[in-house]
Amino acid sequence: MIHSYKWAAGACAAAVMLAACSKDDKDETPVPTGNYNKLISVANFNGDTTTSKATIYFSLEMEKAGSPKNLQSGDWDVAFGGNANSAVSGNYGVNEDGNTSAGKGGPGKGGVLIIDKPFDQVTRVPDGAVFITTSTGVGLDTAGFFGTTTGWCVYDFAGTLRATKGIGGNSATTQKHTVWARPDRTIIVRTASGNYAKLKITSMYKDAPAEPETATARPFFHFQYVLAAPGSKDFTIR
Repeated sequence: MIHSYKWAAGACAAAVMLAACSKDDKDETPVPTGNYNKLISVANFNGDTTTSKATIYFSLEMEKAGSPKNLQSGDWDVAFGGNANSAVSGNYGVNEDGNTSAGKGGPGKGGVLIIDKPFDQVTRVPDGAVFITTSTGVGLDTAGFFGTTTGWCVYDFAGTLRATKGIGGNSATTQKHTVWARPDRTIIVRTASGNYAKLKITSMYKDAPAEPETATARPFFHFQYVLAAPGSKDFTIR
């Protein structure tokens, strides 16, 4: 890089001796590369289980697990915790309301919000978006048991929710206490560094069976996401 810079400077100086460098030349901002504006899929994410903490962490920008030992850092973007690991929260470091932020005083700028719209229909961060920055994040929907707000999943306490809600279990014998993702919901994540991603969780069960049962191993998250380029709120896949 240093040699390239000197070469360019010398070439321009030589050009000035013959003719002034064009004033019309403009520096172009390089197009971001990496994992931006690409569909990224993750299967059977079980997190870092080296501690006794139930919450697991993932970095969308680095495409890898974060460690519960490293909460006060920018090394993770989303946390899966709370009841049945259904609460998805962002890495926000400022202590609020009695230290309820998941980032626990670290540098994270993150947050989450949920949109009542399928993943493929969400093309950008909505105008006026207000992000949730506490560790409660977004989780269980009111259509299921224990839900308190619009959520990305339903909790089927009895294993019979499908008959009344169209989503959930259909067997009181084998599907009690199961968690079902809602395909009509999308989570918007503000990452620890302040960028944006849209996130769709499809299952929290090992190998993502179409009919999870009470005894199916969890949490093994399956999800897809698209990161907008730094400074952008656009999720268009390129």
